[in-house]
Amino acid sequence: IFGLSSILSLAILWWPLKRYVYKNNNKALAYSDMIGNEVVVHSKEISAEKVGQVIWSGTIMNAKLGSKEHRTAYQGEKLHITKVSGNVLICSKVE
Repeated sequence: IFGLSSILSLAILWWPLKRYVYKNNNKALAYSDMIGNEVVVHSKEISAEKVGQVIWSGTIMNAKLGSKEHRTAYQGEKLHITKVSGNVLICSKVE
């Protein structure tokens, strides 16, 4: 009886439990600690069209400049993280 009631309750609650465990309503909150931080350009250059690499917290990550940035950032320059899009950091120049 206990086994049957366990299987029955699992069958009934499977989808609600799955939604509760795997819910991810706001992906931006997952990266909120990165936004506003300073990074250093690691690759030779980064532009709005060309993805390059930056160093953030000792980790080399993919990055590019925001669409409003018309200049190119070169190796060693400092940038600010403004947004995270997938595995690419969207950065802006430090002013």
